Amino acid sequence: MGIVVEFHPFAEPLLGYYFAEAPLPPTVGLRSDLPANERLMRCVLAEELGHHFTSAGEHVAMPYRTYLGRVLLGRAEKRALAWAAEVLMPRETLGEVMGQAHSVQEAAEAYWVTPGFVRAALEMSAARVVPASRQAIS
Repeated sequence: MGIVVEFHPFAEPLLGYYFAEAPLPPTVGLRSDLPANERLMRCVLAEELGHHFTSAGEHVAMPYRTYLGRVLLGRAEKRALAWAAEVLMPRETLGEVMGQAHSVQEAAEAYWVTPGFVRAALEMSAARVVPASRQAIS
């Protein structure tokens, strides 16, 4: 059984969700206007798929009810974003691309993602890569 992808007319600010609970198939829901913004749709879909591949079974969409719930959700979000960043901005190429890019916008264009995704991915994984232009200095 595969992952179901559905589109829904979500209200702002919700862009997507991941839900998995047996016996239903795992499901990614995306806001119905995302296909008009391909870069944003790639980022949101990758992050939601990241939940499937990194947190399946331990996290479903729900409001915060306890401090522990907030902490666990934060960890699940970070794992999902790290997975999405690795898929859309692979470690093997990130140093070279960031070394050649003159701006976050250029890096976003190189990977066909949003500038916000580039910033978020770099912030959460600053130690993950050293730009190629800085490797020679180290």
